[in-house]
Amino acid sequence: MILGIAALVLVGFIVIALAWVAGAYNGLVRLRNQLENAWAQIDVQLKRRHDLIPNLVETVKGYATHERETFEKVIQARNMAVNAKTVGDRAEAENVLTGTLKSRRTRISWPSRRNFPRPKTRSPSHASSTTTRS
Repeated sequence: MILGIAALVLVGFIVIALAWVAGAYNGLVRLRNQLENAWAQIDVQLKRRHDLIPNLVETVKGYATHERETFEKVIQARNMAVNAKTVGDRAEAENVLTGTLKSRRTRISWPSRRNFPRPKTRSPSHASSTTTRS
């Protein structure tokens, strides 16, 4: 009878060990599949990124052409203003330069003055109300 119980316990341990091994194997296979799926997703994102580069290059070329034209117009207007001899010519050249800088096609972002809030001064009555109270 003791031998039969010992055999059943041994068979039980073997079944539990086999179940644990099968579970561990299945877990490792699941992790391997998740890893492969993650790398596949990375490859997809990299492919999309690589496919977008030609569009980016074309966009940059378009902006570069526009910026070059803008720069040439501003330089030309500046040279006219610097080389103006008479007051009338200088005023006209400055107006052309200002118009070139402000035109819609040659919009240049200049640093603007920021409107920071002004600090509020404390009135005497407000200052006394903030002191320690008894």
